[in-house]
Amino acid sequence: MKLVLNKKSFVKNYWGKKHFFLPGGIKNFNDNFVDLDDLNLPSTKALGRKLFIQDGRKYINFTNVKKKINVNTPKSKLFYKTNHIHQLSFEIKNLFDFIPQYLIDDVMISLSNRKGSVGKHKDNYSVFLIQGKGIKNWKIYENKKVFSYTVKEGDVLYVPPGIDHYGISQSEICNTYSVGFRSPDSLNLKEIFNDYMFNLLDQTSTIFFQNKTFSKQKALIPNDIKDFFIRHLDCRPIILDEFIGIYLSSVDEELFKTKVISLKKFKEQLKKMPIFLNQRTRALFFGKNFYMNGIKIDIETESMEEIRKFFNESTIMANNLDNKSILLLYKLYKKEYIVFKRKFVI
Repeated sequence: MKLVLNKKSFVKNYWGKKHFFLPGGIKNFNDNFVDLDDLNLPSTKALGRKLFIQDGRKYINFTNVKKKINVNTPKSKLFYKTNHIHQLSFEIKNLFDFIPQYLIDDVMISLSNRKGSVGKHKDNYSVFLIQGKGIKNWKIYENKKVFSYTVKEGDVLYVPPGIDHYGISQSEICNTYSVGFRSPDSLNLKEIFNDYMFNLLDQTSTIFFQNKTFSKQKALIPNDIKDFFIRHLDCRPIILDEFIGIYLSSVDEELFKTKVISLKKFKEQLKKMPIFLNQRTRALFFGKNFYMNGIKIDIETESMEEIRKFFNESTIMANNLDNKSILLLYKLYKKEYIVFKRKFVI
């Protein structure tokens, strides 16, 4: 499977600017996704999903409605984070690795019958829409114009943030893969940063202000209390760097299960085979700071180059790592953040 795209030209001319249609953009793409609810596997229950049905001229969210649907009713079922359990979704996400890892989010797949849709909408993030089985008609509303496309398996449509788009299935089986990219918004950042700073309060002891001097001007705010505010309302660059790393690497901790393995057995396996980032893991670095799944991790200076390579390439042979770094990998392995073999349901 291969993405046929001039990546430099795309980033320069289209990324975040305007939509782009790439017919036959993914070569040798063989969609194999099926309705996970038909499989009835416990490991798929945690995936988020939504259901949209046609109601007159509109498509409505029918996810939580306890009511039977006529088999012929146009509908679209959405499955989120499919790259966690579906190998092809994971491989499709990796086709877009020219986009920085801190922006890549997850893959969502919509399954539609004929005339199924989620309706006209716009997203606050960039998205690549890859057509799987079936045929879909798309309308893109951009710069007061309407662009129409009929897509088939392997076709790719890029839609930047804030652009209305509307896809309607033209076949009884119609699968669309959506590769989404994160776009942090200012309000959400402020809310999470406030929580982050509040949590830091629990880690420090209380220090009370003491005057150094008293001014004859009773209404004057003195410099010593200003200095106290600056020191203890800690917005140093190191704090901001840490918050950025934690924020961008955060994931749902419920995606992981604790493993039980002895350090001796782990080291034996580490000598024989490479180790990989779990497909659910987010691993980023910022200068000399390293973050994995919302946690700052300490890396020995002599191992930083190898760990950066590991984070960039998602795999590593640990032959050149020191004992402290191997112990760190052991702890990460027990958290299931890294694995010797990625496991997929389908």
